[in-house]
Amino acid sequence: MPQRENIINSYHYTAENAVTQFAVVVEGTDDGEVDMPGGADVGAIVGVAQHAAAAGERVNVAEPGSFTRAIASAAIARGANVSITGTNGKVKTAAPSSGANTFIVGQAKSAAAADGDQIFIFINPSVMQGA
Repeated sequence: MPQRENIINSYHYTAENAVTQFAVVVEGTDDGEVDMPGGADVGAIVGVAQHAAAAGERVNVAEPGSFTRAIASAAIARGANVSITGTNGKVKTAAPSSGANTFIVGQAKSAAAADGDQIFIFINPSVMQGA
């Protein structure tokens, strides 16, 4: 198995509220801010926080086009499209209902067996429609 490391395009943002390491973060209220997601399958994805930060602190965020770690909320197969689980910023296998759209964070590049596992993802936000 190849050795994986974070390969990231990263930028510093200000945490609007506290953020968790390796959580998916979304646009905050003001320019230059990021925040934890407001729910499952939301858009306005900025990337993945590379470290924890308290409200008002700077946080380094891996942006689209990056390979980085993320936290799984359940088992995920390598190669699966992943979306946001909820306000915790974890990822899950994207599975939109028939005719419904969901925002994709990217693709799993390693598998997860259970909630809390760290996996590698390629960040490539897009929209997926259920079949």
